[in-house]
Amino acid sequence: MKKILIGTTALIAVGMLATAANATPRVQLGGFMNFYGGWSNDYEVPGVRTINAVDFINEAEAHVRISTDLGNGMRTGGTIQFRGGVGDGDNNGQNIVKRVWGWVESNRYGRTEIGTRESAPYQMQVSAPDVGVFGVDGTDLVYIIPSLGDNAYGVIGSTQLDRTYRNMKITYFTPQVHGLQAGFSFTPRSGNESGATGFDKTFGYNPLAVDGNAYEGAVSYTVRTGAVKGRVVAGVGFYERIPTTAGTFGGTTWAARNSTEYSLGTQLGFGAITLGAGFRYVDLNEKSDNPYSWNLGAAYQMGRNEFSLSVANWTAVVDNGIEDVRSSDYMVLASAKHTLAEGVDAFVSGGYVYYDKGAGSLARRHVGMAVGGMMISF
Repeated sequence: MKKILIGTTALIAVGMLATAANATPRVQLGGFMNFYGGWSNDYEVPGVRTINAVDFINEAEAHVRISTDLGNGMRTGGTIQFRGGVGDGDNNGQNIVKRVWGWVESNRYGRTEIGTRESAPYQMQVSAPDVGVFGVDGTDLVYIIPSLGDNAYGVIGSTQLDRTYRNMKITYFTPQVHGLQAGFSFTPRSGNESGATGFDKTFGYNPLAVDGNAYEGAVSYTVRTGAVKGRVVAGVGFYERIPTTAGTFGGTTWAARNSTEYSLGTQLGFGAITLGAGFRYVDLNEKSDNPYSWNLGAAYQMGRNEFSLSVANWTAVVDNGIEDVRSSDYMVLASAKHTLAEGVDAFVSGGYVYYDKGAGSLARRHVGMAVGGMMISF
């Protein structure tokens, strides 16, 4: 019996290899190109200084997708994303290859990915809609507001779990059954190289520690009935922090505690109208004031024209250069888009951002902005 099983397994393996060997890989080229101009009016209090700034920005990516049918309902392939750059100097020193991942999937067993693609909760999350080029969720305002420059005011906190963003990981998605689907990601310490930069530092993670293993998961429910469609997603992430140095940093005594993050998002569509909202909560286990972010908005489509209005908030304890203060930032973003041809859209976006960082010369800022340009996808 054992020999029969071994022989049968070998025959199946040979059959799959033969099918794969005879299959011709399909190569597809896709991507996008966005180019636009932006204006902002940046008013600082108590510095009482107004900055009017104009900038022109471009962003381009090329995606190479390879796929092969293995037979028996199995498919495999991979994706390579090449990035051009954003802003005036971003091409200098920037990695040309943005992300690379491979995958294998079947309708019966689900999909597995290995590479630098975002985590399962990140990919599955939904939130407030925006028909412009930026999106309200985790908007990088440096791209919209030229006067901000490269500083701590640059990002409205995302409701996506983006701690492991482009780090090496393995992700598995179950098949969708009656609208239900789950996804799981594991990022080993060896592939989690973000350290104490970016999102970690902004949200107050221990700067004397490095990232360890990361475990993330999400569950979604999707329903579609006639003209009504809806989706709800809940995610959770557990992130290890490994101490590198004992003592204090910036006058604060730190402990290398692990952190847990939670996300929740929903979108509901009624014909031409889409409503959406997102929420994220970060349990630092190091401070009593844990960060959170939320957004909500609506979009409307009328023929080739689309319109959206969204609001976002990011609340966290940050270092403003003088002391740790509770920061609460708000953004209102309105966008309109007109489809000129398939894959070619013209857009305009306008909005207002309010920063409140407590004391300091850059404590409170009122920023108005307007952006317009073209979006090309292929």
